[in-house]
Amino acid sequence: MSLIKEIKSQINSFSDLEKAKILSKYFQAFPGGYGENDTFLGISVPTLRKIATKYYKACDLNIVSELLSSGIHEYRNVALMILIKLNLEPSVKADFYLQNIEYINNWDLIDGTAPDILGTYLYSLDEENQKQILLPLIISSNIWHKRIAMMSTFYFIKKNEFNLTLKVAKLLLEEKHQIVQKSVGWMLREIGKRHYDLELDFLKNNIEDIYPIAFSYAIEKFSLESKESIKNLRNNSIKKTN
Repeated sequence: MSLIKEIKSQINSFSDLEKAKILSKYFQAFPGGYGENDTFLGISVPTLRKIATKYYKACDLNIVSELLSSGIHEYRNVALMILIKLNLEPSVKADFYLQNIEYINNWDLIDGTAPDILGTYLYSLDEENQKQILLPLIISSNIWHKRIAMMSTFYFIKKNEFNLTLKVAKLLLEEKHQIVQKSVGWMLREIGKRHYDLELDFLKNNIEDIYPIAFSYAIEKFSLESKESIKNLRNNSIKKTN
């Protein structure tokens, strides 16, 4: 049995039809949903991670590519888990990631990989080269590209560097889709965990532009008093513009 067939067989052996139905609904893999046309086998992330750990040392980008181009969600997830583990230069991983971006098309696939793969590479670049990579993603009509741009900056946040995240968040404030807005709010919240005043200043300066979903995510960890204060500021600002 070839390696790719062995990996697929190993993944398939953990299939669970009932869980697959639940995951399909959760990730909106139905007509009109953001995960339309995706296929789930119903396998937990810890199980997929164990499979990736078992096989990654024997894998190369050809194996990753074949798994990643599959219509089966769990195959793509394992492919990205393997990619993270491969002993390759960050630039090689990031280039492969962007070349295969069409297959990285749900929030779980993005959130678990964009910081470690794309974010790691971006961190090694100067501001102009970061912009050349991120701007096409930000202005793309594809919601997953936008989320990848936002989530890649999580790597910087973990390094206590916040400027890039704030720049990307600012550019994505007008994107209405919940997939993007949730990522914007989440990253702002992560900044706030480390630098509350910086997040608060950003919210105040953009209080009229931030959408409710992003706003709600961003202030989730605020104290009750702080939540009420910033909510009142937002409500009053909106009233003045109407």
